[in-house]
Amino acid sequence: MRRTIVMVIAAALATAAQGAGAQDTTGPVAGEGRILSSVTPALLSTHPRLRDALDRIMERSEAFRREVLRVAALGRRVIVVTSEQVPVQNPETAAGHAFDDSQLAAAFPIAGPDSGIGAVIVVLNLALLERLGRELLLDGRELDADIDRVLIHEVYAHAVPWLLEGRAGICPDPAPGQRAAEACSIRRENEVRAEAGLGLRTDYGLASLTLGRRPHF
Repeated sequence: MRRTIVMVIAAALATAAQGAGAQDTTGPVAGEGRILSSVTPALLSTHPRLRDALDRIMERSEAFRREVLRVAALGRRVIVVTSEQVPVQNPETAAGHAFDDSQLAAAFPIAGPDSGIGAVIVVLNLALLERLGRELLLDGRELDADIDRVLIHEVYAHAVPWLLEGRAGICPDPAPGQRAAEACSIRRENEVRAEAGLGLRTDYGLASLTLGRRPHF
C-alpha cells in the first residue's frame, strides 16, 4: 500500500528552498498549507502534537535551541510529519524512498538547489506510538515524553548534523559491535535528553522509552 504525499509536504519543501534572507530566522512562520512553527522556521510541522513536542524540547534544551537556530541561519529546514502524511513502503517490492510503517520514526534527506541537503523530512509513526501507549496504559505525560525522546534522536542526532554539514551520513547510529553510548547519534541524543530531564539512553533498542520498559512489549 502507498499513500500519496499530502500537499503540505510540497509546500514545506518550497519553504525550505527559500534562502535565509527571505525570512526572519528567529520568529514564527505561517505559509500556504498552514505550515506553522511557533519557535523557528527551521522546524516545520502541521500536526499540533508534534508542534507541542518540538516546543517542549526547544524550551528545555539550550543545545537543541542553539543548533536549530544554526540550521535556520543557513536557510535549511527540518519538516516533521506523521506517517499518515508520507508514502508507505510496499513490503512486496520495497520500492521507492518511503517510510516503513513498522518503524517508530525515520529521517529522509532532501537535496537542495546546490546539490547539498536543503531539508530533512522526519517521519514519526504517531499512530503506532499512540496505539502502544493505549495498550501499555501510558498516561499522557509518559507518552509525550516518549514522543520527545524519539524526536530528539531523529531531529538533533540525525537531521541537524546533516543540515549543518550539507550531507547525509554525518553522526551515524551505533556500528555493529559498538557500545550504543559511544555512537555519535546516541551521544548527541543524550546531550539533549540530559537538559530536558528525559533520562539517558544506554542501548540502541527501546529500553530507554517508557513504552519499552512496560511489560508485554
